[in-house]
Amino acid sequence: SVTVDKGTTGVTIVLSGLTLKSEDSAAIICKKGTEVTIIAAEGTENFLSDTEKNNDENYPDNENAENAVIKCKDGSKVVLCGSGTLTVTASGKNGIKSGLSGEDGDASLTIKDLTLNVTSTVNDAINAEQELNVLSGNITVSAEDKGLHCDYIMNVGAENADGPTIKVSESEEGLEAATVNIYSGNITIYSSDDCINAANKELSDYSFAI
Repeated sequence: SVTVDKGTTGVTIVLSGLTLKSEDSAAIICKKGTEVTIIAAEGTENFLSDTEKNNDENYPDNENAENAVIKCKDGSKVVLCGSGTLTVTASGKNGIKSGLSGEDGDASLTIKDLTLNVTSTVNDAINAEQELNVLSGNITVSAEDKGLHCDYIMNVGAENADGPTIKVSESEEGLEAATVNIYSGNITIYSSDDCINAANKELSDYSFAI
């Protein structure tokens, strides 16, 4: 696996034809308070995956479990981008997981200009606790639970823009956040429950909105 140590900023990770499977943890770990840009290099296909052991609920003795193939911890700012392709396959829990803002910094997960394919057979394809920005690119996800989820704010596209193209091919909830802002894009959602849902059962006195 690849780990960016706590508090490290200005990090760029270039994926150039990488296939990486982590047996009992995340393939890429961005620890608390980090600032990381992950680039899929032009013309390359990259594959990240884990196994069912990367889930500390099902395997409580696994101290290495991170419950995601790409794990971005509290206070981390992570950007996924590039003109290549990144395929994430989660057998443990989540495909990509981002944390909360707090004493370690402002957390966010941003996806742009990337062909991103995420499959989770257990939980969410993409789960961001604080802020999820899907600005551009081609994103295809399949999930047992949520396709794209954020506890607080999800921003899709940008004003006066065309992208992104998002396809949620399988999910229980397609897009879900306390606030879902859709500025642009071409979005196709297949879900067994809600396609777009503004909700968070842990928040009270919040003005949920789409």
